Amino acid sequence: MRSFVAFTRVCAWVLLVFITAVQVLAILGIFINQSQSAFNPWLLIIAAVVMIAATVLFFALPRGKVYFLLLAAADAVFFIVLAFMLKNAFPVMLAVDGSSTGVSLWTAIWRHMTPALIPICMVPSWIVYHENRVAEKNTDAENRTPSYLDIIDENYSMRSLDEEDTKTPKGKHRS
Repeated sequence: MRSFVAFTRVCAWVLLVFITAVQVLAILGIFINQSQSAFNPWLLIIAAVVMIAATVLFFALPRGKVYFLLLAAADAVFFIVLAFMLKNAFPVMLAVDGSSTGVSLWTAIWRHMTPALIPICMVPSWIVYHENRVAEKNTDAENRTPSYLDIIDENYSMRSLDEEDTKTPKGKHRS
């Protein structure tokens, strides 16, 4: 299981580097052709920065992993919406020489929907982290040495009020 988690972590980092490079190139292309664009490149910049931050913080910080996983999943959905927006803003056009420009469906999928794979790679890591945390809590509770107050509490809870009443000698009543 640990080798699978290591594999998914490596895949997440490789995907992050690849996706960052693709998004930077897409952003540069949008800025260069800004005169004919009806698309705001800042949406793509924000989505890329949020994905980078969520992935780095997920793997860097020991606590709060579920929040960064949810942030990455929400950002992946945002990337899918952006891919369709880019496809509509830059329709495919054929040039005279036979080359095509614009964003086709396949181009939208591999360039702008690939970030949805990063949270999928983060899930096994989070599951194993959560299982290890629960196991550590259980072993800590089992291996914990009882304190003086725990022993007193345990002895006190074992006695009942009925036992205390039976300790008085029979036949000797107060009058």
